[in-house]
Amino acid sequence: MRSVNQNQGAKARLIIAALFLAVCAAAAYAGSLGAPFVLDDNWNILDNPSIRSLWPPWQALTGSPDTGVAGRPLVNLSLAVNHALSGDNPAGYRALNIAIHAACGIVLFLLLRMLFSGSGGIGPPGLAVDAASFFAALCFLLHPIQTQAVTYVTQRLESLMALFYLSAFALAVAGMRSGNKGRKAAAVVCFLLGTASKEAVVTAPLAIFFYDALFLSGSPRKALRRSPGMYAGFAAGIAALLLLVAGGKTAHYAISQGPNFTPLRYALLQPQVILHYVTLFFWPSPLAFDYGWPQDALFGWPGWSPAAITAGVIGLGLALAWTVHGLLHTKLSAYAVFFYLLVLAPTSSVVPLFCVAALQRPYLANAALCGLLFGGGALLSLRAQERNSDRPRTRKAVAAGFVCLAAVLCLILGGLTRERNRSFRTALTLWRETTEIAPWNSRAQAAYAEALEKAGLLPQAMVRYELASELNPKDFVAANNLGLLYARQGKILRARALYERALSENPAYAPALTNMATVFLMQGRPAEALSYAEKGVLAKPHDPNARNTLGTVLAELGRTREAIGEFSQAISLNPGFAEAYANLGFAWLALGDFDKAKENAAKALAINPDIALARKTAGISWLALGNLEKARNDLLAAARLTPRDAVVYYNLGIADLKENRTPRAAAFFRKALSVNPAYGKARQALQALETGQ
Repeated sequence: MRSVNQNQGAKARLIIAALFLAVCAAAAYAGSLGAPFVLDDNWNILDNPSIRSLWPPWQALTGSPDTGVAGRPLVNLSLAVNHALSGDNPAGYRALNIAIHAACGIVLFLLLRMLFSGSGGIGPPGLAVDAASFFAALCFLLHPIQTQAVTYVTQRLESLMALFYLSAFALAVAGMRSGNKGRKAAAVVCFLLGTASKEAVVTAPLAIFFYDALFLSGSPRKALRRSPGMYAGFAAGIAALLLLVAGGKTAHYAISQGPNFTPLRYALLQPQVILHYVTLFFWPSPLAFDYGWPQDALFGWPGWSPAAITAGVIGLGLALAWTVHGLLHTKLSAYAVFFYLLVLAPTSSVVPLFCVAALQRPYLANAALCGLLFGGGALLSLRAQERNSDRPRTRKAVAAGFVCLAAVLCLILGGLTRERNRSFRTALTLWRETTEIAPWNSRAQAAYAEALEKAGLLPQAMVRYELASELNPKDFVAANNLGLLYARQGKILRARALYERALSENPAYAPALTNMATVFLMQGRPAEALSYAEKGVLAKPHDPNARNTLGTVLAELGRTREAIGEFSQAISLNPGFAEAYANLGFAWLALGDFDKAKENAAKALAINPDIALARKTAGISWLALGNLEKARNDLLAAARLTPRDAVVYYNLGIADLKENRTPRAAAFFRKALSVNPAYGKARQALQALETGQ
């Protein structure tokens, strides 16, 4: 009976601990719900047509090839579920990220309880093991270095992968300890789900195998003999992962294409990167969204030198030597270091990724440091208690001291995380802080410029874009965006030069290609515009903006039917694309289909009531269909939005003429001619009125 009560008490403690962990995670990240999407969120969420519908399901699982979630079907499906529930509202996406983060903490807690009570651990199951596991998991959840994998929505890639990685590990250990084949099979399923989340899960079988061989089975051969089915399942999962990588082509976007940035250069920088991660774990300041590590120079990051490279390589070598020695003596502390380096291996070894370092990458690896910190603290506490075995009060004070110190540390970390999430409240605050910490970072300067532009602070935005281009003349994104600002000011030649510079660095950059097409249209050169517009669609066939631009060029060339096809394609890729609806309506107007014209104009206006072309299309359509009141309302609205459109004034004159309002009709015809003296229809209509014809 006593044993039953103890088991029930232990289960109750587990449930309470899990709930407390979830509540703490929610409290730490609640302030992030209202933050906007940032950086790759635009690419992977707002511009991702594959998440617009859950049906057919294979579309949501396949993902759009032009995004960072292609080949990562489970993440893309989760984004599609978010979109179905909350559209483009970031709060829903972040709520799911927080839930995944909380689940990671709970699974880590359960895993550490097994590891700490096993071979090489703290001791037998009990309050000490539970306390160490709980505070390690709480640290994992509340540490501010984790915010990048939680608040940055796209990095659900990292947290979802970590959830399945930890689950596979926990189930495998439980299965190997008990001999339960069902748990081993569940571990394989979790690994397979991890392969559908992010490629870094590939190290999970190795982490499990080494733990099994060192701490459970006693040797690699025995480990394989005890669980052949599980390891065969892991091997099949790795094969499936390779297929996903090949099909999704994520490596094409992730791996640096720079000829000077070789695997060796990348590898030589990684000891410093790992030291950077570890330093920020133990002293999380300053935290920047993007530190801007070098990509095309070995010693490019300010302050680093060949001596630092050498010291980093030596330091990492010594850490590896200590780890190997500790593993040979089955020390769990050495396994924690091994786990940390193993998890980072896919991103911090020889594969030259586009970003040299990113704070979301050590998200899962930080679990090892949390376990090392609090497991080590608990072990020191237990040894101190053993030395004072004859002093009950001292033993209690030591145990209470460990709990209090751990609680205070987690409380401080939680406060820092809440404060860190304040940086994400607006794109302006996030990128301003990032550029203050890393002023050399051209990517951050360009992102800050974009945030300033969206806030309407155009002069400041231009300064930042210029600075980004100066810091990195190869930054084609900054050049393109700066060109857009010059185009808005009417400085077409300067804009064109910047687009050409962007294309010289990346000839397949779709936004610059479509912007060049727009420039040639503005210069009255539609044939040249067509060439660039077609290249833009070829470079990014799933880009609704590229499709819309091609449709605009085709319409200008009189190829209206083809234009309608492109506008329709743009709308299918982005059902909320108001400009494409407006262009489609105007194309139908050119073909004389007034019903389809006003229908598409109405759809555009439902999304954005201030689109002048849609008002104009609707007004002319209503005029042709005989509804003069609606025609006049839409045309007057169009005139307010674009006071220099002679066609709008001419049609207002026709509407008044149909109701015999001759003086007003004449006034509108004169207004049309004042805007465009060469407008023949308005001149003929005015002459007819003045001559009484």
